[in-house]
Amino acid sequence: MADVIGLFSMTVQETLPEVTRLVNAGMEDVENMEVFVHKIKGCSTSVGACKVVKAADDLLEAMETRNQIRGMHALHAMTNEFHIVREKLDNLAELDARMFAVKAQGLLMMERSRSISSRNS
Repeated sequence: MADVIGLFSMTVQETLPEVTRLVNAGMEDVENMEVFVHKIKGCSTSVGACKVVKAADDLLEAMETRNQIRGMHALHAMTNEFHIVREKLDNLAELDARMFAVKAQGLLMMERSRSISSRNS
């Protein structure tokens, strides 16, 4: 789980500045924008970030019509939703790690208990 979350965070964090630059430049470089936006959509889909995907779709539609204002709104929504999802996923990954540690500690205690019991027998 942590690998998928890490890939999502890393990909979007690396890609958003490029998308922002291209939107601010008037959305003229459609080919590169499509590549970057689809990259964000793909990794967002893999973690179930539906609102990020929706904002990415809105940005793609704005690109088709060369509507920079709509593109800026979509980019803003995509950025905000990314930060919300990333925080939630980071919390989930931390909880998962804690649960794994507790389970490992429980297994270790069980093993020690068995070892002590077998020595006493």
